[in-house]
Amino acid sequence: MKKLFISIFAVIFISAIIILPISCKKETVVQSTPCPTPVPCPVCPTPTYPIGGLWIGTYTVDQLPSQPAYHASLAIYPDGTVVAKGQGATGAYGYAAGTWTLSTSNILTTTVTTIGTGGQPITSVGTFTYSNTGTLTNGTWRETINPYGPLTGKYSTFQRIN
Repeated sequence: MKKLFISIFAVIFISAIIILPISCKKETVVQSTPCPTPVPCPVCPTPTYPIGGLWIGTYTVDQLPSQPAYHASLAIYPDGTVVAKGQGATGAYGYAAGTWTLSTSNILTTTVTTIGTGGQPITSVGTFTYSNTGTLTNGTWRETINPYGPLTGKYSTFQRIN
């Protein structure tokens, strides 16, 4: 009888060990840490980026097609101001400051002015298509004021880096 009791107890004990974890309700733990990038995460929302921030890309000059693309960046501030940094043909960098607007059709327009080598102001207008996924595309620029002759050009796709 004692062996029968031990056998029944062992069967009940082993069954409880097997069945109990299966019947427990498992809770989903939500992580409070940001999703990893650049690897897509199927449960994480696509990040969205405001227009304000640092954008990095390159530009070319239409009148100088044999020249390479030059580094360019835009620091766009929420107060409507922008600072542009661009590399020139000599390798030196120049800075320009101005304003930006974003239309309802997501067209970003920047107007910046710098002082040219002869001390004369040079004003450029740039346009991009803004995407809150972190890109500025379809960029073009043109100088509206340049005592040395206006230039035009194109921007590469700019990436928001912060």
